[in-house]
Amino acid sequence: MHPKRLADLLFLYAGALNVAQYAVANGLQFVAGSAWQLLTGLFFCLYAGYRWVALDDDAGPTEYGPLIYFLVALCAVLTVLTLGVAVG
Repeated sequence: MHPKRLADLLFLYAGALNVAQYAVANGLQFVAGSAWQLLTGLFFCLYAGYRWVALDDDAGPTEYGPLIYFLVALCAVLTVLTLGVAVG
């Protein structure tokens, strides 16, 4: 898989996890104190969609490097946090 496409998918995954974590923790109500989490998740999803459609494969990253590994680690941490909120 091209590194740019993986980065796009990771941004989409991180955004979906943030939205899911907000929904699990707060339900359908809007909580101003944690609205940043919902907004961040929506921004990540929109950014991933924009990158997927509007930018070509040369837009970067063009190789696996620190950015990709950071995004993988971020998604792993967000997954653990989301599971912790869902179980707890």
